[in-house]
Amino acid sequence: MGFLNFRKKTKTNVVAIPGILPNIDGVEVMFVAKDNTLIYTKIACDHLFTLDKDGDQKLDGRVVSIIYRGQSDNSVIEVFVAFSDEESYGLFSMQLGLQERLASISKSVFLQLGSHQNLFSKTDTYATQFVYTFKMYKKGSRFFMVNNQQTAAYLVDESKIQRGSADKIKSVFWGA
Repeated sequence: MGFLNFRKKTKTNVVAIPGILPNIDGVEVMFVAKDNTLIYTKIACDHLFTLDKDGDQKLDGRVVSIIYRGQSDNSVIEVFVAFSDEESYGLFSMQLGLQERLASISKSVFLQLGSHQNLFSKTDTYATQFVYTFKMYKKGSRFFMVNNQQTAAYLVDESKIQRGSADKIKSVFWGA
């Protein structure tokens, strides 16, 4: 887990990020949430998934949550980025250049998303935290992410993000 500080300059209301975000620094931005409100979901992403042995759509890679915390306004912006399977192995299994790569991505994401609908305050400073890694599954327009220890999970659909224990979220996603 790392922390970085970034600075920007003014503030207004946030609205949904329109369209499809481009690949940023070699990763795909999958979701963006501000203060628990989902403001972006990458809909056109089937090419990032493969079918596993059970026939489920599974991300061919891993997901990292980048959390930006406003130091004066206490806002929380979460950006979920997907890494390819090839890059995931080197970064998360072997820890090759992990902190440098995450710092580079968080800066690129911050700069790219800073221009979208005043997502970040231009007067606040942000501490950045990385939470990794998550496996991700897709069913229709719903996404399920679970960490390797099965202690934390997210469920994202077109309009909201839910978080909680892996068992609870898993049962909601898989319908058990």
